[in-house]
Amino acid sequence: MSLAADALQPQFVRSLMSLSGRGHPRYLMDSITDAGKSGFDLDVDVPTATVKLDFREEGIVGSFIGGDACRLASASFTSLHLITQAFEQPETLAWGLVRCYYAAFYAGNSVLRLLGRSCSYLERPQITQIRKLAAALGSPLVFDIPSGLYYCQLNPAQTGFSLKQARGRVGGAHEVFWEVFDEFLSGTTEDVLVGHLAPTDARAVFAKLLSYRDILRRGAGASWLSSVRNEIQYRQGHGTWVPSSINRHVRGTLGRLAEQWTRDPMDIDVEAMPSGDLGAYIAGCAFTIALCKTVLSRIAARSDAGARSFAQAPLQLC
Repeated sequence: MSLAADALQPQFVRSLMSLSGRGHPRYLMDSITDAGKSGFDLDVDVPTATVKLDFREEGIVGSFIGGDACRLASASFTSLHLITQAFEQPETLAWGLVRCYYAAFYAGNSVLRLLGRSCSYLERPQITQIRKLAAALGSPLVFDIPSGLYYCQLNPAQTGFSLKQARGRVGGAHEVFWEVFDEFLSGTTEDVLVGHLAPTDARAVFAKLLSYRDILRRGAGASWLSSVRNEIQYRQGHGTWVPSSINRHVRGTLGRLAEQWTRDPMDIDVEAMPSGDLGAYIAGCAFTIALCKTVLSRIAARSDAGARSFAQAPLQLC
C-alpha cells in the first residue's frame, strides 16, 4: 500500500477502474475525430478562449485517456531498460541521464491523464471538426484555434473535457508541461491536508510532494529537470561526456538513485540528495516515474476488470 496512491485516488478518472484490454495507442485529442457515432456537445467560453466538449458518458473519454496514459507509461518504463548499466561506464553516462529525463517526462504526462488532465497536441483535423460543429450549432468560433499544445481538463461529470492553449513563461512544450504539472501538484498538496487521510499520513504526503516540487523549481519556473537535460544533451555540460569528470563512485551513487523508480515514491529521498545537482536531477526523475507506477498499480489492484485491466500492460514492463 502506498500513501501517495491513497492521497491521489479521489482524483483518479473513474471509468479507468473498469477499463479492460490493451487497446491501441490512443491520444486524447483523437476523441474529437475518432469517437465513432457518439458525437459530442460543444460549448465555448469566449473570454478565456476555452472550448468545452461533452460526450455525455464517462466511458468514451475514459477509453481515450486510458490508451493515452498507457502509451506514455509504456514509453517511460521502456526507456529505463537496463538503466543502471548506463551509469557504470563514462561512455554511457550522459545518455543514461537523458533517458532518465525522458522517462520522467513520459511518466509525468501519464500521471496527469490518469488524474483527469493533460497537455495534448491539437492538430488540424481536430480543429476542423471543432469548427464544423460550432458552425452547425449556429455559434461559429470568434477566436483563433491554432495547432499546438493545449491544456485539457475533465469536466466534473467526467463525460468530456475543456481545452485551452497552453502557454509557458519561457521555453517550449517541455517547459510548459512542467509548469502545468507543478501547478497541478500545488493544488494537490493543499488538498491532501484537508482530504480523507489521517492527519499524520496527510502531513507525510504533503511534505514529500513539497520536497519533490522543490526539485522541480530549483531553477526559474518549474522546469529545472528539463533545463538540466538540455545542458547535458545540447551543451555537453555537467562533465558527463567523455572525457568525463564524474568518477566511478559518483556514477554508482547516481545509478542507485535511478534504481529507486521501482519503489514506492514515499520511500524515495527527495529531501537530501547526494552528488549535487545530478543527484537531485536523478531523484526528481525517479520520483516522477515511481509516482506513475504507483498510480497504475493502484488502478490495476482496484480494477473491476481484474487481470484484464488496461493498467497491466505498462506494468508488465517494470
